[in-house]
Amino acid sequence: MKLSKLTAALAAVTAAALTIPQAAQAVAKVEMYGRADTGLVYTHVKGGNDTLEMKNGRSTPRWGFNISEDIGNGWKVKGYLEAGYYIDTGASTTNGKLFDRRSILAVDGPYGELGAGRAGTVQSTVAPYSMGLLRYDPFGTSYGNASIGSTFANTSRVSNGLHYRSPSLGGFRLGASYSLGDADNDAVEWNDKNHTFALAGNYQSKDLYLSLTFANVDSLHAANGRKPDARMYQLGGWWAATPSLKIFAGAGYQSNFSTGGKLSASNLSGVKSSVANGGFNGESFLLGATYTMGKNKFIADAQYFTGKLARDHDVDFDRTVLAAAWEYWFSKKVIGYVAATQSFTSGEAEKLARKKGGYSLEATQVFMGLDYHF
Repeated sequence: MKLSKLTAALAAVTAAALTIPQAAQAVAKVEMYGRADTGLVYTHVKGGNDTLEMKNGRSTPRWGFNISEDIGNGWKVKGYLEAGYYIDTGASTTNGKLFDRRSILAVDGPYGELGAGRAGTVQSTVAPYSMGLLRYDPFGTSYGNASIGSTFANTSRVSNGLHYRSPSLGGFRLGASYSLGDADNDAVEWNDKNHTFALAGNYQSKDLYLSLTFANVDSLHAANGRKPDARMYQLGGWWAATPSLKIFAGAGYQSNFSTGGKLSASNLSGVKSSVANGGFNGESFLLGATYTMGKNKFIADAQYFTGKLARDHDVDFDRTVLAAAWEYWFSKKVIGYVAATQSFTSGEAEKLARKKGGYSLEATQVFMGLDYHF
């Protein structure tokens, strides 16, 4: 009897659906995607222990959804949801968050796209709105220390963000991001949180990409005072010299940023908190290339950071990163890889970091693994 009632109900719903006009039956386009990447990563840190881990190398394992629905007159509503996970255990990369990498609702139309939620800024290394660092990193932020974020200041992801990207006009495009508050504690009023503001402009043609970005990270408004705003100015791009060879270059200046060449001011022994809170001033440079030959892709670059504590110029820090990789594309979705990076560091900040628990960024890394996109 229960089965008969269920069958009748399903038949009624199906019949009703068939009578709905076609336009009203339109549903959102939903694309599910992901990456599974695993291999062996050997790391030797100067003054530390050697490690051999099962770990991703080429890309961070993730899964997500791209959602889009046409609402007429050239307008669309979009959703971007993306979660990260660890390939060796299957655990989420961020406890307490499901879509830690991306959580966006957007409106896209003739005047550009406006998205709201958790995302990378237009200056950052994070898609989908990045117009800066991500676009001129030959390694695409992959392979550990090979990532451009090892030497360049990076606003990365922000929560409670608004992101705008204009249409392309003659190859030119503008973008802006503003975080209403980067802290994730909703008990705090938004105007008391850290704020990030970023601007970007780029030009792209078939063989050329140029990007100019600016970002300001406003510090937390605390009762006992506040740190100075951190700022970064960056210029970079790529040039397709031939169909197989692409040249990448970038330069940047940062002031009062919390890290310099990935070294955090908080990791320095014997430095007063009031001095460390000023962060690092410094310059960053990158030169690299990719070369494709059949199913083979070769990648190499050299990066350099040089800087000082903003409030104590005697505490300096230099970091050089050399990196190379070979990728073999078995198909458009299956990629085997071998890569290596070498970091060199020097300066007073390096000495203070070693003194505080043996912390060091001078390291050798070797990667070997397999990357699968689905």
